[in-house]
Amino acid sequence: MPPPSTASSTEEQSIPTGRLKPLVSLLSHKWLALLIFFTVSALGVPVALQKGDPVYMAMAKILVSAQFIPNLESDKSLELRGVQQYQMYVKQQVSKIKHKQVLQKALQLPEVQAHWPRLPNESKGKHFKRFRNAIAVKSKRGNPFITVTLTAKKAEGLDIILNAVVDIYLKKAQKETLFDSSGRI
Repeated sequence: MPPPSTASSTEEQSIPTGRLKPLVSLLSHKWLALLIFFTVSALGVPVALQKGDPVYMAMAKILVSAQFIPNLESDKSLELRGVQQYQMYVKQQVSKIKHKQVLQKALQLPEVQAHWPRLPNESKGKHFKRFRNAIAVKSKRGNPFITVTLTAKKAEGLDIILNAVVDIYLKKAQKETLFDSSGRI
């Protein structure tokens, strides 16, 4: 009987795996792979340490309603019917949050002053500008929420400051939107 063919036994051993063989390539060029790994690590770690200053954020979301409670003296209720009219109202509310009166009132509160102090040799104007730049107010089109974020290098007291700003804004918005709202609600 003839011996089994060697051609058929080699065909069974080699299994086609496609053209790309990363493990085979890494094993054949292991010194090059190690050199690239250590070079990237040696350059990347100092850059990451230099650029990586910690930044802390506090975030608040405010729901902007499209319909309001009717005024007791008349049957008219303020209702925003069109999408464009609603978007204009949301933009108006976004600008009210960073309004000078709202932020100055917040900076006058003792709990905000304790957590957002004036820097040495910093004028009131620069202090206000630094506070205003730390607050970001955004709203996505078609989304009923306004996102307010406060960013600083220290995490301590960010929630207190942001809550104070949002409370002042909500009181101001309620007072402007609903006549005599503090007496009725």
